[in-house]
Amino acid sequence: MYKYNIELNTSRDIMELIDACSKISSEVTIKGKDENGSDWLLSAKSFLCVLVMSTHLQNKQKQMAHNADWNTICVECEEEIYSAISKFVI
Repeated sequence: MYKYNIELNTSRDIMELIDACSKISSEVTIKGKDENGSDWLLSAKSFLCVLVMSTHLQNKQKQMAHNADWNTICVECEEEIYSAISKFVI
C-alpha cells in the first residue's frame, strides 16, 4: 500500500486531484482525522469528495475551528501513483 501526504488549497486543486485519481484503475482513498482524532475516508474518485472538501475550503475562510485536522490528509492506493498526484504531495 502506498501512502502520500497531500495538501489541497483550492477547489481547483480538489478537482484536479479527483480528475487524476479517476484515471487510476485501482481504488484510491483520501484519509484524514477529525478534530477528535477519529479517522474518516472518502473515495478520491468521487464527486461527493469534491463537494465535501470544497465546503471545507469555503468554511475555512469563515471559521477558526474546523471539523477535520487538514494536516493529516493522505491518499492511499495499492499501486504507485506518485506521478499522477505529485502536484499535491507534501
